[in-house]
Amino acid sequence: MATSLHEQDASNEVNQRSDDLAKRVLRKIDWRLIPLMFITYNLNFMDKTILSSASVFGLREDTVC
Repeated sequence: MATSLHEQDASNEVNQRSDDLAKRVLRKIDWRLIPLMFITYNLNFMDKTILSSASVFGLREDTVC
């Protein structure tokens, strides 16, 4: 029974380390992707805003050949 209890403790420790590693990897991925997604979203928003403003002010007709 002692070996079984020891094996369970070792298994729990391995599972705990795996969970900690998974959380660290996910956090690292989040820190890389979230800023990129934020910048991309803002560029998309600015593009749409500028195009709609240009259309309202009649700049679309000025650029057509």
